[in-house]
Amino acid sequence: MTQAAEKVLEAAMALSKEEREEVAARLEESLGGFATPEVAAAWNREIAERIRSIDAGEVELLTEEQVNNRLQAKYGPLFD
Repeated sequence: MTQAAEKVLEAAMALSKEEREEVAARLEESLGGFATPEVAAAWNREIAERIRSIDAGEVELLTEEQVNNRLQAKYGPLFD
């Protein structure tokens, strides 16, 4: 990361949580982020629900190796 970016990050980290959320949202938007605030809100709800499900032990988590094995079994070699 450049010195300029480090300075921006340092300044951003000094902001309140609400201000950091706004800065993060604006930066994400500048990168082509979510189409609308409604879509962003829907994704935030989905993420929160997935975290809740994981924390409650309601889902089976897979290792990277397990995921790659399943993908390779379904689609063939992943990396040449």
